[in-house]
Amino acid sequence: MKEFIERAGWVLPEAVLLIGGVVVFCAWFFRTSFGRKALIQSEPRRNNMPLAVPFVVLAAYFVISPCIFLLIRKRWDIAEMSGQYYLVYNIVTGIIAIISVIVIIVLIRRSFVRGLKGFGFNLRTIFRDFGSALLNLCAIWPIIMAVILLTVEIGKLFYGPDYTIGQHQELKNISAYPQQLPLLISIFLVTVLIGPVLEELLFRGLIQNMVRSLGYGPWSSIAICSGCFVCFHASPSHWPALFILSMGIGYSYERSGSIFRPIFFHALFNAFNVIATFIIVKPA
Repeated sequence: MKEFIERAGWVLPEAVLLIGGVVVFCAWFFRTSFGRKALIQSEPRRNNMPLAVPFVVLAAYFVISPCIFLLIRKRWDIAEMSGQYYLVYNIVTGIIAIISVIVIIVLIRRSFVRGLKGFGFNLRTIFRDFGSALLNLCAIWPIIMAVILLTVEIGKLFYGPDYTIGQHQELKNISAYPQQLPLLISIFLVTVLIGPVLEELLFRGLIQNMVRSLGYGPWSSIAICSGCFVCFHASPSHWPALFILSMGIGYSYERSGSIFRPIFFHALFNAFNVIATFIIVKPA
């Protein structure tokens, strides 16, 4: 009976979220003529940023961060795949991410017409953006879940009935090291706060805008940017769901014109997964 009650406590919120998401998505889908009219008023954000700049920043982050971590690991003789290993990795990547955010903001101020405002920094809309991001996430959530289930079923056809989609490494670390508070704090900061800011400035802010400036339409730009987004995430088994997630995030940016909305969207998605893992593990 206890197990049934605990399971019911999880099923009811999940069912409400999924049903609510389906209702919101269907309302949007038909109101926008199957999505065709959703972004007809979206305009490219004018800028003079060279084509290679977003990819140089992207490559620099994904090269510099691992190199610095490797040097520190060798210098301190940190055991591989230990709690200390992941803690130091999160600290290094977090610091490099913050530096990268500063660099991107400088590039935005110099390259975009109207600077930060032209890019989508508008503090007046920040509360509305949070609410809209939450609604957007609810709408896309059932599709993400459906894609995950489909990925698992296809995986079973190729790899056998025991196939599952592995957890993200940070979520594994929560389960593996529930007593290591510094590591858990670093996971939350990097996954929920720092990571979404950097990735949205980089992928939606720079790459999606760059693709639009080449003459592509909003949906094409979102799709191309989403393809880049999933390629920089390690596990191919996560790619289908991440692509759908990225399409929703990209839409939220094009629809609102505010960079805060995709940041909130991304952060809320990560927060949900991190908090759910915390609850399941129940770290002391």
